[in-house]
Amino acid sequence: MLASFRNPFARLRCCALPLTLVAASPALAEPPPRVLALFVTAQSGVPNAVVKKLTRSIVNLSTTLPEVSLVAPKRLRARLGRDPGARVAACGSNLQCIARVGGEVQAAEVLYGRIKAKGPALMVQFIVVGVASATIERRAAFNARTTAELEDLVRAGAKDLLG
Repeated sequence: MLASFRNPFARLRCCALPLTLVAASPALAEPPPRVLALFVTAQSGVPNAVVKKLTRSIVNLSTTLPEVSLVAPKRLRARLGRDPGARVAACGSNLQCIARVGGEVQAAEVLYGRIKAKGPALMVQFIVVGVASATIERRAAFNARTTAELEDLVRAGAKDLLG
């Protein structure tokens, strides 16, 4: 075994594996988080407090998921104006428009939720639109009688929406 170290090429073979592992370590690191832009809007008749609570719930949940990074609301307002949700709502069902708004804030995906009042109940529909593809990647809908119940349902299902 000692005789093999006298051969300079044998030394290189001994060092090749550790060097390969060191060089490959960045490739083994976790990928950077996917950037999502979150927009939650409501039809008339839904209190603004419901929108704020639901948005806060999703933001809080996203902080527990290292694979997701939400665009900060301040950055959304700075790039899109005072009411970013209105920009997305104005797109209607035009996915290319929604994707374009997400692209303006350098997001990979747009998570767009619309809250409606159906009698005494609340209904929220979410879609996740891929910015590059301008297609719906994921979707979910939740119905509840109270804001607290709606928050619980969204928290339970938001992990699937956030990816």
